[in-house]
Amino acid sequence: MKRFVLYWALAGLAVPFVILVAHWLRIGPYVIPDHLKIMLWPSSVVTMALQKANPVFAAAVLIVSIALNVGVYSALGAFFWWLGRLVNR
Repeated sequence: MKRFVLYWALAGLAVPFVILVAHWLRIGPYVIPDHLKIMLWPSSVVTMALQKANPVFAAAVLIVSIALNVGVYSALGAFFWWLGRLVNR
């Protein structure tokens, strides 16, 4: 179980970084549509607080948003692991 949930947590960590890199490289809108970004990074709505924010606050908000996403993906991984165990009985 731990390894399965760890992989989901790593995916929850990787997705925001991929979206942020695509945004910073200005290829984000062409590669990842907005509705897909919200589905893959549900805690990204927290980043709306970054409008004209100082760098320290912006970094804190990004860290919290990514940590929330890791938590969401970990919970999903645990749920799917439990569901798999339930089905395989």
